[in-house]
Amino acid sequence: MKNPSDLHFELHNKIEETRPKKNGTGNIDECISYCEKGMDNLKAFIDEWVEDFGEVDAVPPSIYCRDQLIRCYLIKGDYDKASDAVKRSLEYGAWSEEEANSSKLRIQQLEIAHQKVVDRLNKYPGTPQSDLYKVFPDLDRDALKWYFANSSSLIKRKHKNTYSLWLPGQEIPKENIKELSPVKEISNEILTTSKEIIYLNKFPDWYVSVSFGDSSSKNFAKALTLAKSAPQFIESKDELDNNIYQAIFSNSSKEYLAFVSLYELVSSWKSTFVIINGEIMDRKIIGGLNYCYGDKIRSGNPEFCYGASMFTENPFGCHRLQISAFNNPWWSFGRFDNKGVWWIDKDAIRKRIAEYSVPYLSCPAFSNDKVLSGLNSLPDFINPKKDPNWIATKDSVSPKEINNSNQREVNIDLKLTDSTLTKKNAGCLTTVLSLVTIVAALSFLIIL
Repeated sequence: MKNPSDLHFELHNKIEETRPKKNGTGNIDECISYCEKGMDNLKAFIDEWVEDFGEVDAVPPSIYCRDQLIRCYLIKGDYDKASDAVKRSLEYGAWSEEEANSSKLRIQQLEIAHQKVVDRLNKYPGTPQSDLYKVFPDLDRDALKWYFANSSSLIKRKHKNTYSLWLPGQEIPKENIKELSPVKEISNEILTTSKEIIYLNKFPDWYVSVSFGDSSSKNFAKALTLAKSAPQFIESKDELDNNIYQAIFSNSSKEYLAFVSLYELVSSWKSTFVIINGEIMDRKIIGGLNYCYGDKIRSGNPEFCYGASMFTENPFGCHRLQISAFNNPWWSFGRFDNKGVWWIDKDAIRKRIAEYSVPYLSCPAFSNDKVLSGLNSLPDFINPKKDPNWIATKDSVSPKEINNSNQREVNIDLKLTDSTLTKKNAGCLTTVLSLVTIVAALSFLIIL
């Protein structure tokens, strides 16, 4: 008979094979079956673990049977069973009371989102997903996002830059609704007539529009010429009868670079504003997108977002998250247990992703699903004692190939006496110190 630890990790592998994945593979019912077996074994596993190490804190932060069971029940909309899994996890010592309460709250938020959305779709089948964020402004936005992305109780049909949502059993038209509802209300002080035009015209799935008024700038004529040469150009008037010139571009390389050229001319004008997919954008965010997405386009490298160089390699498809090979690598998030196994703290990584992704959520190359898929693909733990590709460091682990990078030390012995520090030699000393600085910098690069 297998001991609890061996059974736990055996089931871990089976759960990984069967868990539902974004690409449609996996078997949710088989996954639940393996997870339930893992939960039946969980108390014995925790007891054995604590007995070996003598402390509850040694319990692994990631327990697959617990985490995936709750996820599967939430996907199926079985909130009572998800809550029961949380209750059992607390009883078995697999979670602290604080962690269990946090999970209970999340389940409650998802259940409320489910009830509200289902009630709405029963009355208005085919409601665009983007509209529901406005219909339910008081609902937890992250809960709504998760529900839309994962729930099996919804049928989604591509509808311009969003989805129309339906419930099982509802009659779905062969063609989606052609009119796209506004994504966000825009202040009348900024936009009136052109706002209406935005929603009456056909737009790419992803679009950016730059609008500006008449200007005394010497660049106005050039800017207007560039705007008129855009794939779509709209000329309208605001409520004060001022001219508004609007140019619309897609995320294609040629069009986006044309947008950058126009934006650089008009960005400092008071009348200028930029809209991405119906939402007015902050100028700092636009500057960041132009810098990053512009670099991606110019590079011609389809894998650019997975690392513009060896220093920014990452599994998430966005090196702006600053979780890359030489900058807070994913394997640095975690802790050792008493057996020397390094447990990856995916929650900490997820929090960093949520924080650092905010300025890039509107980037046409950014995909939250892709980022989360990269996160889910990471191992839950690394055992450097058994895995020859990893080594243990003082407070983390490191890939062997990175740790074994060539390192060289450059030692410079400066013997300076009082007699050498004369006014005559001051210039020489400055030169020597400059050389020391240069060599130190080169030494740093060699180590990298």
